[in-house]
Amino acid sequence: MKRQAVFVALVLLGAAVVLAGVQPAMAEKVFISIGTGGTGGTYFSTGGAVADLISKECKTIKSATAEVTAASVENAKLVNSGEADMGLIAWISIVGDKLTDQLPNLRTLWWIHGSDRQWIVPAESAIQSPRDFKGKKVVVGAPASATEVTSQLELDFFGLSYKDITPAYLSFSEGVEALKDNRVDVALVMAGFPNASVTDVATLRKVRILNFSKDDLEALEKKYPFCPPVVIPAGTYPGQDQDVHTFTTPGPMAINKDIPEETAYEIVKAVHQNQAKLAASVHAAFNLWRFDPSVGALAPLHPGAARYYKEIGLLK
Repeated sequence: MKRQAVFVALVLLGAAVVLAGVQPAMAEKVFISIGTGGTGGTYFSTGGAVADLISKECKTIKSATAEVTAASVENAKLVNSGEADMGLIAWISIVGDKLTDQLPNLRTLWWIHGSDRQWIVPAESAIQSPRDFKGKKVVVGAPASATEVTSQLELDFFGLSYKDITPAYLSFSEGVEALKDNRVDVALVMAGFPNASVTDVATLRKVRILNFSKDDLEALEKKYPFCPPVVIPAGTYPGQDQDVHTFTTPGPMAINKDIPEETAYEIVKAVHQNQAKLAASVHAAFNLWRFDPSVGALAPLHPGAARYYKEIGLLK
């Protein structure tokens, strides 16, 4: 009887030791880094909010951080290489840089807001559309950024190139400062509205945001389906008394393929369920995020995202 009791005790002790050895591996959590953009844009503020949220809400995540980057193109490369785990991307920049078939490790989670194209000129300027940029000094964005790549594609669409203008490779804040001092003819911000840089220049002097024609917007979307029209409502900025029709550049919240399915599932679920709260407390751009499996048309859907979309009935 004593031998039997000792045997049982040893079996239980052995099981406990095995479980003790297994438990830490089961409880191991991951660190997540999110590539965003410059501190003046909405990618940085929205990416930072996502990092804070998933650090608190996702059981498999130890902590998440938002990283300052040159935005879309750099984010895509960082996520593909595994140097970043997630990243916000304007897909037009990937097309413009001819990277669509060079990102085998990129997976998608949901549609993020587009970066809204906001060309800014003095109110008295004769410039009415990008066709009028010829011979002008034009801010095109920071070098190799999504803004700058989009500038090249957009100028080409309107029959121009950098040879026809004097390009100024400036950030949003640098560009509006240059416009204030009349060092450029056109400033450029490509970010969700309202944007602090646009508000800043519109507060100090009378400016206009270029208003695109319906025909131009339809033709642009036909050529680039990921550049749909967007309306900046009257009153968004000081002195803006009419709606401004321009275009936006949505894309995916991307993630590296090696991030565990459970983690990706938790991330999509946490952000989707807190979308309204994020829009109310952080930035209205969150209202434009779409949780739809159609984002998988840009790059394959991560299995964790697919699992969540199946759970809520959007995917069979």
